[in-house]
Amino acid sequence: MVIPVLLLALAAACARPPAAPAPLYIFTCSDGYVVKASFGGDTAVVTLPESTLVMHRLVSADGGRYGAGRQVFWEKGSSAFVMSGDSIVHRDCARRDTTS
Repeated sequence: MVIPVLLLALAAACARPPAAPAPLYIFTCSDGYVVKASFGGDTAVVTLPESTLVMHRLVSADGGRYGAGRQVFWEKGSSAFVMSGDSIVHRDCARRDTTS
């Protein structure tokens, strides 16, 4: 009888509350393209109109730069742009004031 009680106490002590979901940021680019992104650690989940990508942090001198394959999402403060390969394909992306 003592062992089950000890196991329950141990399990309760080790239990962690679930992590809060990462905020979702919405960026609208000058051409109307909409990008949604949430950030956590060294990754970003970036939702483009055509796909959702898990991107990993890349070296950047300024801002947050994340990539998956040939796609790159680069944000700094409340602005961002999207690259495919070496070309910027969507620029002047402004973060909306609201998060959801």
